[in-house]
Parts: sequence; C-alpha cells; structure tokens
Amino acid sequence: MKKINAPAFDEMFDVIQKITDLDLEVSAWKIKKEMLEAEVMLEATLTDKHLVKGKTPSVTFIDRSWKLTGFNGEITETKIKLAEASSKLDEEKRKFEILKMMFDMWRTQSANERTSL
Repeated sequence: MKKINAPAFDEMFDVIQKITDLDLEVSAWKIKKEMLEAEVMLEATLTDKHLVKGKTPSVTFIDRSWKLTGFNGEITETKIKLAEASSKLDEEKRKFEILKMMFDMWRTQSANERTSL
C-alpha cells in the first residue's frame, strides 16, 4: 500500500486565509450590486428622465430591464466581478475539502499502522 503523507498545515492555513479573503470580496460585490440596483430603482421611479408614455415605469419593467444591467451596463460589470470572486471562493473551498480528506486518509492509515504493530 502506498504511504499517504499528511497535507502541510501551512498549506491548509493558506487556503483558509484565501477563503476568508474571497468571502469578504464576494460580500463586498454583493453589497455593491444591491446598491447599484437600488440606485437604478430610485432613479427610474423618482426622475422624469425614464418615463414611459408619460408615466413612471412599473417595478416589473424596471426589475426585468434596467435592474439587470443598469442604465449603462454598470450592474453587468459588477455581476461579472461577483461571479468571478464566487468562482474563486468555490475553488478554494474545494481545495480545502480535498486537504481535509487527505488528512483523514493519513490519520486512518497512521492508526492502521499502529494497530498492526
């Protein structure tokens, strides 16, 4: 049977730090997205600039159009950054799960070696 080496704890701590940093980044992008959506809603409903046939656009219309992209694509850019950060966060979480599995396999192998002595 091939000997399994325990993952380096430094590597595990590095991955934990990356997860923490990326979690913060994802949260920041989510907040920015929500703020931009709120700004779109306010501007669309409180200014005459975006009237449709002389009336304030419906919330459904705003939700399905300007709130998805922003008036000039500003929400789209934020959503892309959010998706990128979320993807990186998921990747680091998977790395950490693999490191934990490697540690569990090493621990099991070590226990089996001790009992066979």
